[in-house]
Amino acid sequence: KSSASSFADNIQVDDRLPARREQYRRYQCMLRERFKGMNETEIAFVLPLMPSGEPSSIGSVLHETQECSPCFNMAAFGACKSGIRCMYCHLNHQVPPQVLEARRAACSEAACEGGKRCRPTKDARAMYRELVAKNETEIKRDPLNWKIESVAVP
Repeated sequence: KSSASSFADNIQVDDRLPARREQYRRYQCMLRERFKGMNETEIAFVLPLMPSGEPSSIGSVLHETQECSPCFNMAAFGACKSGIRCMYCHLNHQVPPQVLEARRAACSEAACEGGKRCRPTKDARAMYRELVAKNETEIKRDPLNWKIESVAVP
């Protein structure tokens, strides 16, 4: 076997993602406890600043350690209705353009009217799962030559 194919056999994407999500849930619980009872001014004082000079978000506290998760509302739209109390990072992240396009499409103005949570239909979620499975298979087949640009977002 070539070193590339043995490398591909060792990739266990599915095993790592749930553990990362669970770890992030624990971090969120710790952050909620840390900022519990604080007012907006007190929170803003201890948060890292965004490039604009404004306070970021509670989730941004983890940015320096690279344990944060980006706020897709900030990445896609430049605004988050949770503001500084958001549990996701408002600092700059490299988010693939395909992900941002999909997020914007899923959260069109009509879908998010009245501040409702944006959630795709059951059929759209099933289609997305199939697309992700297909892309994971392609990545595992040849991880060193796979390119993000090859992904077509419906």
